Amino acid sequence: MSDLSITAANVKPVKDQYFAAKTVTAGATITAGKVVYLDKSDSEWKLADANASVTTAGKDGLAIALNGAADGQPLEIQTAGDIDIGGTIALRSVYTVSSTAGALQPHGDISAGEYTSIVGLAITTSRLRLAITVADNSTVVP
Repeated sequence: MSDLSITAANVKPVKDQYFAAKTVTAGATITAGKVVYLDKSDSEWKLADANASVTTAGKDGLAIALNGAADGQPLEIQTAGDIDIGGTIALRSVYTVSSTAGALQPHGDISAGEYTSIVGLAITTSRLRLAITVADNSTVVP
């Protein structure tokens, strides 16, 4: 398999009792549906990357972007609940941060040297239930 193909215009949060979102500052150009992490050095949210470092894999915070934003602009991010991800996903599959900055990949596509940060579980073929579990130094795939 490969990274999910996401249509940003089709990314929609499910606003129920489990929904959690907040507005933050983008630290790069970001589109809806991208996986973002908190860069504590400047308190901005940037594209998550499983193979760059434990920090960019989401150690300090991980979320899904709900809108597009340029560097320095407001960005709404979702941290809990369900989201219509804007692409086709495999039912009951776990999705993780990809080695492609901002992308999601099926858990089975993790490669050696990548940090394993779980983003969510596919509860339908288009809806992801966020179950964010972020990497630490012990979650590198050997």
